[in-house]
Amino acid sequence: MHTIAKKVRVMFFPEKAHTEEQMRTSRRILLIQGVMASVMLSLTTGNFMAGYLAYLGASPSMVARIAIIPQLGCVLQMISPFFFERLKYRKLPIALICFAFRFSIGFAVFAPVLFQDQKTGRQFVFVLYFFAFLAAGFVTPALNQWMLQVGPVDGRGRYFAIKDILAMTATSGVSFLMGYQLDFFIGQEQAWAGYLVVYAFCILFSIVDFILMLLIREPENSVTKGYSLKDVAGPFRNPHYRPVLIYNMCSYFATLFASGFLAIYQLKVLHLNHTFIVGSGVLASILGVGGIWLWGKVADRTFWTMVVLGMQMVTGFCNLGWFFMKQDVRWAALLLICVSALGNASSGMAGLNLQYASAPPERMTTYLGVTAAAASMVGYAGAMAAAALQEQLERIYGSGQSIAVLFLISGVTGLFTACYGLYRLPQKRVDYLKLKK
Repeated sequence: MHTIAKKVRVMFFPEKAHTEEQMRTSRRILLIQGVMASVMLSLTTGNFMAGYLAYLGASPSMVARIAIIPQLGCVLQMISPFFFERLKYRKLPIALICFAFRFSIGFAVFAPVLFQDQKTGRQFVFVLYFFAFLAAGFVTPALNQWMLQVGPVDGRGRYFAIKDILAMTATSGVSFLMGYQLDFFIGQEQAWAGYLVVYAFCILFSIVDFILMLLIREPENSVTKGYSLKDVAGPFRNPHYRPVLIYNMCSYFATLFASGFLAIYQLKVLHLNHTFIVGSGVLASILGVGGIWLWGKVADRTFWTMVVLGMQMVTGFCNLGWFFMKQDVRWAALLLICVSALGNASSGMAGLNLQYASAPPERMTTYLGVTAAAASMVGYAGAMAAAALQEQLERIYGSGQSIAVLFLISGVTGLFTACYGLYRLPQKRVDYLKLKK
């Protein structure tokens, strides 16, 4: 018993610094863990979630509102530093919270079994997603900082490019298989059996993901016991970081405005099935691998700003493309999916590294959390406004055209956001040591 307690203590509260060999092993494990997290996210959101909600009788606006719940959860990232900034080692609470929300979301599939009334079942799914992603939002800043600490100092672009390539490849393969079996069961009028396979797979992956997280080493963190509400305003007051914060808020508004409608738009308006959507994703992932590698090279030779702006422009043009899309024109839909994957490869990691390079080291968790929370609040407000607008436009133009208008608005605002970033975002890492002198 004493030996077990000692091993647990060393795992979560090490008494000495980790060796370079231990950190190299952690980086390899992180690559696999990233695959697990990416696959689970794909199978519980996007066209799988939209199709499942439509199976439960949800309207397009309700699907969009549920799809955007993760952004509402991100609001908690603004207050999570009150907890995590006081901890020298954060691995234990991070791993437990991640396991809790990833494991629980899989139980959404049991709504038809637990409730005969579809409305009650939809409410059950809403509650599960709501609380799961609140937990996800709370833990994300500390989780991101931990992952960035594990990454190498030199060649970060290459390492995180490899991480994203592995995640994208595995996610595309698993999603294709899940989409194929789902369409098979739908064709047999046994849709729930298909969704059961998808969500049960996520439950299994959440267990494996938890084990992998326990094996990743955690460097010691700086403890900030004097954290207060004034620190939350730090990113807004910091003139060197403020453009990054404003850019993220504008980018989230533009990107999330219509994103909640994309899956239901593809399924119900463009008449694309799950196999086609995820099959296109597999092809897109192949192109995305090249995109990830390219963006990683650009980041190493220039700076993360160039990567972020390039991806923002591609996203804007792709949203405009969905506005002009016609029903049953599958080649055009395939083209848009592929271009979007090529342009958006590593978008999350690029944005995170830009924040990491622009924020003061001693307040890193705070800056990452506040940025994510502020951007998510703006993005969530925009998505809710889009849902309300779509309901009104649907009465006049119908479901398809009302959703298309949202993509037009999203594309235009995205391109304006890229123009702002071109003139205001930092072009190199902010050196706070020099600024203090």
